[in-house]
Order: sequence, then C-alpha cells, then structure tokens
Amino acid sequence: MQITFYSPRLELTSAFTEKVEKSVVKIVDKAPFLLGPKKRKQDSMKVKVTVEKGWSGNFKLTIKLIFANQKIIVTDRGNDLYLLVDLVQQKLERKVRRYQGKRLKQEQRGAQLRKKLRIWPLKEKEE
Repeated sequence: MQITFYSPRLELTSAFTEKVEKSVVKIVDKAPFLLGPKKRKQDSMKVKVTVEKGWSGNFKLTIKLIFANQKIIVTDRGNDLYLLVDLVQQKLERKVRRYQGKRLKQEQRGAQLRKKLRIWPLKEKEE
C-alpha cells in the first residue's frame, strides 16, 4: 500500500504520520474486499493524506483511498490534529462499511438475475 502525505504550510511529525498509517492499515486489514474479487495485493491501493492549516488556525484533514478504479474520500476540520485523525478514522470506517454493503447487494442482484435467466456456469463433462 502506498501512502502519500501532502501538507502545504505545515510540517508533519513522525508521530502524526505513524498514527495515520496505523489507522489506515487497521481499516484496510478489516476490509479485504476493497482489493477486489481477485484478491490483489495491497500494492494496488493508494492512500493520499492531505493536511492543511487554515488562516484561522483550524486544520483540515483529508484521506483518500484509491483502489480498483474507486475512491473513498473523507474530510474533517478541527483545532486538534490528533483528534481529527480519530474522527476521520471513524468516518472512513463507516464509508467502507457502506461501500461493502453496496458491493454485496450488487453481487446478490447479479446472482438472482443469473438464476432467473438460467445463466449459470456450465460444468464441463468428464470424458
């Protein structure tokens, strides 16, 4: 998995980057379906973390998960950067669960449609 950090006008500490990496890896490990049906390696997933500091002193944290031509983007704003990581992690978990539900529904609809049309994979006859 490739994690890219981008922060204009702000220097990130190693403790902050480790905290973000741990939270993202935790989510990706819980959800192997993100890698697709072929169980691709985690190298195919990209994570872009953007941290911006506004003029009023507020921080904006954005995490983008990019995988299999899909994107999950989560953004939050606040005063405490470490608290933002926890809030964004919770939002990301909810979005990942929602995405998983959508994928399961699509697979179930496809199976029902194949059953109605009787398009099941045919087994080859043994000779």
